[in-house]
Amino acid sequence: GLSRYFQSFADKRASFKPDARMCLGPRDAAVTLVELSDFECPFCGLVRPMLEELVKGRKNVRLCYGPFPLSGHANAVPAGQAVLFARDKGKFWAMHDLLFENQMTLNPAEIKRLASSIGLDAAELGKAMDAGRYVDELNALKEAGKAAGVDSTPSLFVNGRRVRLGLSTT
Repeated sequence: GLSRYFQSFADKRASFKPDARMCLGPRDAAVTLVELSDFECPFCGLVRPMLEELVKGRKNVRLCYGPFPLSGHANAVPAGQAVLFARDKGKFWAMHDLLFENQMTLNPAEIKRLASSIGLDAAELGKAMDAGRYVDELNALKEAGKAAGVDSTPSLFVNGRRVRLGLSTT
């Protein structure tokens, strides 16, 4: 809870360099939330609307998303590749939302279908996925998270300080 958050003030802040195309809210916000998350993680799906609600209509809060594909999730890397592909085409948040809305049925074919539904070229995405495009970037994002102590998703940092969410399915 809060006591652990306040104890974290003794720790060095995690320094993330979020991509502005993967952030909601003003760049100069007083509070920046960085969420590290996996598109197949059920807890990540539960937290997403709450985090987005925190940012809506607030001039002092920014939310930045970082893919953190878990090795136990077969479609986490393809989903991560797709969201970065969409980012490069100016459709990051649309793809992000579709991946979460369909997280129980993700597979490479479904990911390409979802991309196509928002006007992205599914064949081009398929070629990028097959060529391993974005995998190095996903690995670098994951390593930055691990360096900040991340071992599970979702992981949330408030101005570089980790907040434990204490999630439960009950």
